[in-house]
Amino acid sequence: MKVAHAKFGTGTIVSVKGEGADAILVVAFPGEGVKQLLASMAPLTIVQ
Repeated sequence: MKVAHAKFGTGTIVSVKGEGADAILVVAFPGEGVKQLLASMAPLTIVQ
């Protein structure tokens, strides 16, 4: 699934650790690297 982040741009979710609000999303952003983001706090938008 592709997502957009205001600072890192468009990336692809590589994996999800945990579940619910405490889930950590591992997202690969081209040019920015792989980031681990808390699902409940990350300002992400799903990109179709």
